[in-house]
Amino acid sequence: GRPLIFVAGGGSFGNAKAHEGSGCKGLDARSYLSSWRDYLERNMRVECSNLEVMLARQLWKNHEGGHFEPGPVLEAIDKGRTPLLLGDELISQGKRRMISSDLLPLFLSRRIRIDRVVMLTDVDGILHDGVALPVFDDKAQQLDIKIGSSGAPDVTGGMKLKVNVMKRLSRQEVQGVICKGTDPERLQHALYDPRPPGTLFPANQAHVFRG
Repeated sequence: GRPLIFVAGGGSFGNAKAHEGSGCKGLDARSYLSSWRDYLERNMRVECSNLEVMLARQLWKNHEGGHFEPGPVLEAIDKGRTPLLLGDELISQGKRRMISSDLLPLFLSRRIRIDRVVMLTDVDGILHDGVALPVFDDKAQQLDIKIGSSGAPDVTGGMKLKVNVMKRLSRQEVQGVICKGTDPERLQHALYDPRPPGTLFPANQAHVFRG
């Protein structure tokens, strides 16, 4: 099958380590990565020793305000390894800039052909009246759906940022899925099924997701 690229988010659909302290300062990086490796090995049959862990700053040509360059990701894939990317802090013109893990698929899709992006969260998908919408399309756009930003003391945008990223990916002809990550059995289905669990953002929806 096609190679996989994993992106570990600071929230990590309920990972307790990611919620300690304030933002990344409370993150026990070693335990955090260990939990991700265990998750992928158990549910995706990814060998822990085969993971290539990368910080977002490694994907910028010039850390001081440079441009995104996915070379390290492609090199890892060419070597038969599986990239595991982490959001990170960059410094541009003397100012700190946080790159949310939710944004990394958008950067990647501009330089690498991607078929589907799956974002795992702690809810079943985009909820309307307590039920996950199977598809976020033009009809869903007409519904009164309240999608909020993160209230956490970090840089994530919560569900609002995820939805905005998925809309932009759709315009780039990339399918998107938002689903619950605390149910590991869903992950394979979310990646490969035509009708995945959670909420599907169909590709090529430029006429729906404008702006």
